[in-house]
Parts: sequence; structure tokens; C-alpha cells
Amino acid sequence: MKKITALVHNEFIKEFSKKSLLVILALVLALAAAFPFLSSRSWGGGDDSEYLERQLSWNEESIDTAKKTGDKSMLAYFEAERDALLIQKELGVTRYSDYRMDLINQYSALLQSQKAVEMASQGSLGGDSYLQLPPEAAGLDREGLKGLAGQIGAKVQRLLTVLRSGDPMQVAGYNLEAQQVALQNDLDQQKAAEAAAKADPKDEFLAREAEAAKKTAEMQRARVALYQYRVDHKIGYGEDDYRSASLQQMEQNLSLQYEIPLDEQQFLSSQKGGQFAANMSYQQYLENLEKAAQESAEENQVLQYGLDNGVPPLYQSQKDPRTAAMNILNLGMLVSIVAVILGGSSIAREFSSGSIRLLLTRPVRRWKVYLGKYLTMVLVSAGLYLAMFLAMVLSSGLQLGFGGFASPVLAFAGGRVVSYNFWAYCLPRMAYAFIGILFTGSLAFCLSALTRNTAVSVALPIAANMGYSLVFQLCLALRLYFVRFTPVPYMDMGSLMGPNAAYQNKMLLQNYGFQLDPLYGGIMMMAFVALFYLLGLWAFAKRDVTN
Repeated sequence: MKKITALVHNEFIKEFSKKSLLVILALVLALAAAFPFLSSRSWGGGDDSEYLERQLSWNEESIDTAKKTGDKSMLAYFEAERDALLIQKELGVTRYSDYRMDLINQYSALLQSQKAVEMASQGSLGGDSYLQLPPEAAGLDREGLKGLAGQIGAKVQRLLTVLRSGDPMQVAGYNLEAQQVALQNDLDQQKAAEAAAKADPKDEFLAREAEAAKKTAEMQRARVALYQYRVDHKIGYGEDDYRSASLQQMEQNLSLQYEIPLDEQQFLSSQKGGQFAANMSYQQYLENLEKAAQESAEENQVLQYGLDNGVPPLYQSQKDPRTAAMNILNLGMLVSIVAVILGGSSIAREFSSGSIRLLLTRPVRRWKVYLGKYLTMVLVSAGLYLAMFLAMVLSSGLQLGFGGFASPVLAFAGGRVVSYNFWAYCLPRMAYAFIGILFTGSLAFCLSALTRNTAVSVALPIAANMGYSLVFQLCLALRLYFVRFTPVPYMDMGSLMGPNAAYQNKMLLQNYGFQLDPLYGGIMMMAFVALFYLLGLWAFAKRDVTN
């Protein structure tokens, strides 16, 4: 043990005497410290004011074209679009993540509907037109159309007043009213569908339509409850407000929670079109849909618990230092590169320089020399990973406040919402993510012993680390689904622990009929680490230094 410790100590001195390694480590740590600042600046998206100006320019060109061609419907369409763009410019809505953007789109659509109804009331709206009449215009005479145009005009003015108020709660109230109207429409459709199904109970199509209408109404009722919660608790639309982000995420989850399943014929047709995996059965599709709905419902329970108890869920706010610090899971590739440089050059460099002869003249067995070099690579990589995390904790704490780290992390387990200490939640996930780093470094170390060529030992693992995602997507496109049993999709273990892991697995399940299993991936990758170590040790112990 003392000899191995001495070997590791000597390797540390040898590696850290290189200025190039010190520069790399300093750059990686600096990037880790800056990452929370950079990620918080890009959270809400960039400023699209230049694109807005280009849209106005294109709009004016379209208006000029309409005037030259005498196309009245085209002119009315682009004039309505221009008015909406000018309102957008007036209010300074230059980001698509701005909560007012949806209302501006509604404003544009209402203006176009108003112009379409006005032209129809004058008999000047042709069949081939840029403008489309709203459904409520069906069957109306000219007087009825004039009345409808007035009603739409009142809606336009109401919406414009809400937009110009600058009050998020007025926007929330307006959205709530719109959702309540939509709920009433869905309830009416449900009632009609159930009546039709009751009148002809043997018709399976009508039964499915009634069930779909019921599910749609249930989803809309849940959506109204979310909008009502926002109004009752006076929750605005701030991008750094975890409450608003939670409500928006819950609304998105409703579409999965209440998704209406396809019938078997629709499923087979969609499967032929490539929407689902070729090897997926209809029963598997239904099971996957049920599983996705259950996971969405569980996530909504976690988010609702956070809202009710004032606990910010992880990844729901750019002002949460925990979220900024957890970005460490996204930086595993940087540590992998350092591990590859250390592992790929450790043994090959000794052979290329000839210093291996001097090293092996010591009264130390080869396996101990090999283990000492391997442990140096592992310890430096692990130390760098931990130092990066501490740098990110420090920088995010200085930027956002250290008090946020005291908030627990919420999760769903055992049929209920549970809370974890942040450190107890984060550190095991970092340890799991480190398996991917260890895999890449061990591969480089093994190649270094096998090939004794630094270039090959470094280039191949880095290429694998950077190209695994492309290989995985290519295999999926070619329907080579066995790839899920190989190391390819598990190269970046941190991604399986990050905020997008659940969404990625949902998409894999829906499109290809399988999910990535973190437990299987961890065991497999550690098995490969052991294999690489033993293979490299065999080559190092058996080969003569002159070979």
C-alpha cells in the first residue's frame, strides 16, 4: 500500500509539474465558475427586436404587393398583421418567451377575423382568400355579419386595453375568462357526444367520441383550475418566478396526462408513417401512454406541493442557486477530456520517451505501477469534478444568494411527494455522472497500454465522447434498437440525471418503445471500466518494454 501511495504521489508531482495541464485545469475551473452567470443570462432567450423590424419590413412589402395587384383580402390580411406588429413594437415585446406574445397573436387573429366578416358583409370576400371567416359566421346574413363584426371589434378593443395596461394580473384574468369559455364549449360538446352515444349504444365510433369529449373536458377543467390558482394567488408571469414556471409546466403536463389514445387502426396508420416504432404493438402503445400520463400526474403533484408550501421545485427558476449549481451535470464532457488527456498519455508517454525502462527498474511490480498511474487519473478527474462543483456553488451563491441551498428538493416516491436535502440529492447524482467520465478515461488508459501511442489513445475516446449522440440517433433512424444495450446512449451519464432526462425518456418511449435504464447503464458502464482496466493491465504486464 505504501508503494502504491508513493507511486501515486510521484505521478501527481509529475503531472502537475506540466504547465499545460495547469492551464487546462485553470480554464475548466474558470468556465465552471462562470457557467451560472452565463446560463442565467440566456435563460429567457435573446432579444428579437431586430427580427421584429425585419417582420415589419416584410409586411410593408406584402402590403405594397397587395395594393399593386388589387387583392383586397390580401391587403386586409397584412394590414391586420401590421397593426399587431406595431402593437408588439409599442409594448416592447421583443422575446417570444414574453407572456404577452400569445395575446398579441390573438390580437392579430381577431383583427383578421373582423376584417373577414366585414368584407363578407359587403359581399367582397371571395372563396380564394387570405382571410378566413370564423365558425360563428356560418349561416349569417349580411346584417348578422355586421353584428358579428361589431362583437369581434369589441373583443379587439378589450384585448388591446388588457395589453396596454401593463398589468400581469389583468392578463391573467383575461386568460382565465377565455379558458372558462373554452371549458363551457367542451362541456357542451361532451353533452352532445354522450347523447349521440346513448342514442346508438352499439356504435363503437360514437362511444369513442363520447369518451374523447369527456377526457377533453376533464383536461380543460384542470386547465381552468390552474388559471384560477394564478388569479387567486396573484401570480404574475415573471420568468424568474418559480410559481409561474410551475403553473406553465403543469399546463404542459396536462396534454400528456389527458392524451386521448388512438384506436388500433389509427395507431397502425401512424406507425406506418414512422410516428411509432415498427416493433411496438398496440398494447405496448396503450401501456406507454398510461405510463406517461401517470408520470405527468406525479410531476404535477410535486409542482402543486411546491406551490402550496412555498418550496421552489428544482429547475423551475433562474433565480434558484440550486438549479445553477446542478448544471455541473452538463459539464461532464470537460472533465472527460481532462481524464482522456491524463489516461491517454500516461503510459504511452513513458514508452515514447524511453523513461519506462527507468521506471521498471525499481523494485515495484508492474501491476502496482499500472495501478498507481490509473489512480492518479481517477483522483485528478474526481478532484477536478468536485472542484468544478464547488466553484459553481460559490459563484451561484454569490450571484443568487446562498440561502436557496437550504430549500429541499421535491420528488415523487412511494405514492407521495417527498423532500430531500439538496446535498443528499445532488452528490449521488454527481457520483453517478462520474461513471461516464471514468468510462472515457479508462478507455483512454487502456488504449495507452495497448497501442503505446498517445495520439490514438487520446483521439479515439474524445471522438467517441463527442460523436456518441450522432451514432445513437443514426441507429434509431436505422431501427437498430439493440443500441440501447450498448454504452453508446450512456456515454453522458449526467444527462440521465438532468432536468431533460424525463422528457427524453418519454420521447424514446413514444417513438421507439423503450426507455434508457439508469441502473442498467451504471452497471454496464462499470463492467466496461473493469474490462478496460484488466485489458490494459494485461498488456502492460506482459509486453516487453522494447516492443
